[in-house]
Amino acid sequence: MTKKHIEFFLAFLTISGFCIAFPEAYEKVLETYFGKIPDDFYRVIFIGGILFLIAAISILIHAFFAHLRDIFPDNEYDCSVVSYNEISQFLECCKYFIGCSENELPTIERVQSWYLKNKNILYFVKKKKNHRFCNSEKIVGCFGILPVTIDTAKKLSTNCIKGNEFQPENVTKPTEAPAGYYIGVVAANNNSRDKYNTLLSTKANILGKIDNHKVPIYTRPMTEKGFQLVCRHKFKPVILDFSRRKDIIYENNSYCSTEKGWPKMKTLIQRLNIFKLGFYVLSHRERLGVGLKNRCYAGIAILNARERGSNVLDYYGIPFNTLKNAVKINNKANQLYRNVIMFFHSLRLTFSLK
Repeated sequence: MTKKHIEFFLAFLTISGFCIAFPEAYEKVLETYFGKIPDDFYRVIFIGGILFLIAAISILIHAFFAHLRDIFPDNEYDCSVVSYNEISQFLECCKYFIGCSENELPTIERVQSWYLKNKNILYFVKKKKNHRFCNSEKIVGCFGILPVTIDTAKKLSTNCIKGNEFQPENVTKPTEAPAGYYIGVVAANNNSRDKYNTLLSTKANILGKIDNHKVPIYTRPMTEKGFQLVCRHKFKPVILDFSRRKDIIYENNSYCSTEKGWPKMKTLIQRLNIFKLGFYVLSHRERLGVGLKNRCYAGIAILNARERGSNVLDYYGIPFNTLKNAVKINNKANQLYRNVIMFFHSLRLTFSLK
């Protein structure tokens, strides 16, 4: 499930929950500002809340089925380490799948020298076929991931070295801790399922490696499809060169953090705290004042955080500059509608929190 799916789901769920579960709260607010409201209006809001709830559930179901293959990968595909005698076949597969020339690939002697330093660098993705009388395997993809030394990682981060220029001293031994991983190649047959399972195997392999060593990942896209892949997986160029997008080193540091998964539990709690703050402001009978002492929006936020032995940054995830902007919005808002305006400001903060 992607971040965008979760944000839309939370937004629709929040609106539907507010419309369905808290009729007394918005009824008092509307009657305070606009006078007596017809009962049909509340029925419309209730029905709208039901529709938003259906939309939220639909988004969740769509996100689940869109990523169902990540949860249950195809069993007919298998990933295996390339042996020393299969290196020439590996290079032939790269040339066939990518459609590149021999000059763009490292020589077989160079790859063999890497292999003698570390055997867990090259992989085949094979498709198994179970026939009635015999079983067969077909190579449908391949990829190479090289663990690199500290000096090599520094050169990669400044675009001073390419993968096909690596020497054995650039690759670490299996017993040594790498300073980074270089994805040398990802190639697959021209079939959507073969491509998908090759990418899935590459991702699983690299995640398994960085699970023990939180280090950056490097790569150098040579094709337009390769460039699209690195952009999709949040790789960034190590140098800014607007004249070319390919043939430069790209880096991904998002896996260097020791915290896993999205959204983090702390962020979810902070989102919930901001939403509770907004609802408290909306259902508050007294109108918000101007300034911290007069219980403006920021004043209430600071007071609530202190009562729980925390501060605004840890409790709500709101940095100081964001709090200053909230104070400005609070002070500029019309006194009559200030509570409502700051409630919607809380909603915006809830879904913009990273």
